[in-house]
Amino acid sequence: MVVWYAGFITLIGAITAIIIMMWIASQHRPKKQAKEIKKKIYGVRLWYILSLLSVFAILLIFTLSFLPYYQNQKKTPDLAVSVIGRMWDWQFSSSDNASNSIKRDSNGTIILPLHKTIEFQVTSKDVNHGFGIYHSDGHLLAQTQAMPGYINRLVYTFDEPGEYTVLCLEYCGLAHHMMHTRFKVE
Repeated sequence: MVVWYAGFITLIGAITAIIIMMWIASQHRPKKQAKEIKKKIYGVRLWYILSLLSVFAILLIFTLSFLPYYQNQKKTPDLAVSVIGRMWDWQFSSSDNASNSIKRDSNGTIILPLHKTIEFQVTSKDVNHGFGIYHSDGHLLAQTQAMPGYINRLVYTFDEPGEYTVLCLEYCGLAHHMMHTRFKVE
């Protein structure tokens, strides 16, 4: 939806710019009237720029609330999962709270709860890695950087049960293509 609005605004801006250019071209006069016309054009240009800045500022203010970052900051996570990336593996473990520990099935696959807010606390032991969560149909749901000595917090709520894949999105060495894991949401 936001993309549609951006395209529409761009189209309106382009049409307005074309109309202004056509108006300027139609106002061509001999040189002795140039100073007078130049003064008018600069006046129109100032109002055009101020109008555009006003429209962009208003749109920016109204669309910032749709960003997922502000929505997720308000949520208190139901489960915190510590994720450590290292060449060429992802290690998942529970946060300090033992009552909310992550579960595993008989194969050792991690099971995360459905419709619960999960905070992935992502870091790295060696080099930068890209922590990307992919839906079973292949589209990227959420991502953050895994950096040594720093914990990035990725808050996400899974609305569909199924198997999800974690891939490294940052080239981290020869076996980068093998750095993936899976977890289930039930």
